[in-house]
Amino acid sequence: MKRYTILLTFIALLFAASCKETEPIITDMVELEEARPVYLPDSVSFKVDGKPYTTDNKGAISSLGFGNSGVNYRLSDTLAEWYSTAGNRYWIGAADSVQYTSMYKKQVDGGNIGFTYIKNYRKSEIMKDWMYLPKKDTGFYHLGKYNYALDFQRNNQQEGVAIEVRIDNVIFSGTSYTTKTLNQESTFSKVAQNDANFEILKIIDLQGTDFVRIEGKFEVNIFDSSEKKVLRITDGYFRSNVLKFGNRDSFWNK
Repeated sequence: MKRYTILLTFIALLFAASCKETEPIITDMVELEEARPVYLPDSVSFKVDGKPYTTDNKGAISSLGFGNSGVNYRLSDTLAEWYSTAGNRYWIGAADSVQYTSMYKKQVDGGNIGFTYIKNYRKSEIMKDWMYLPKKDTGFYHLGKYNYALDFQRNNQQEGVAIEVRIDNVIFSGTSYTTKTLNQESTFSKVAQNDANFEILKIIDLQGTDFVRIEGKFEVNIFDSSEKKVLRITDGYFRSNVLKFGNRDSFWNK
C-alpha cells in the first residue's frame, strides 16, 4: 500500500527548548505563575495480567511520526494517488480524501507502546505541503471517547486511535487492529474492541507554545499477526505533550 510515514526522534527536553522565555524572573507575582500550566513529562502506565508497566524515569517520548494514506480502498483497473497492487488490478483510495495520522511511541519497562491518532479528511479541508497536514487553526485532538480503528493500514475507512505494543519479557508484540494486508483474507471481528475504551479526559493549552497536554485513560485488546487475541491491557493512563494541530516535519515553520 502506498503510504507516507515520517518517524522522528523526540526527547522531552526538546519541548522545553522550544518554549522561549524572555521575561525577567518575577518572585512576587505568585498568582500569575500559578495560572500558567506547569510542564509535566510524558507518562504512560498500564497493566497486563495484573503486572504494572510504566514509562522510564525521564518520561520522554522515544519517537514520534506522522503519515498520509488513502481512504476507503476499493478494487480498480486503474491507478490513483493512493494505491496498492492486487494482481492485475489495484486497491485505490477515494480521489477526494486523505488519511492523516499522528503517532507517539513511548518506552515502558521492558518494551514500548505506540499511540496513533487517525483522522480522514476531504482534501479541501486539509493543507497541502509536501504532505497533507491539518490546518494550524484547527485542533487535531478532542475531548471524549475515541473509537479503535480496526481497519487501520487496510481499508482505512475508520477514524480514531490505534495501539501497538511490545513487551520483551513475554517476547510479544501486537496491535489493536489486524495487520493483514488487503490481499490477505481477514476474519478480524468487527466487535474485537467492543469491551475496550480510549478517552481523552483533559486538553490543557500550554500558553506561548503550539503544544497542548492531553491526559486520558484506555483499555484495549491486543492481537498477533494471525488475528489471535494474545493479551488485554487494563488500567491504562497516558499524559502527552503534543502539537495541538498534529505532528509535521517542522514544529516552527509549517
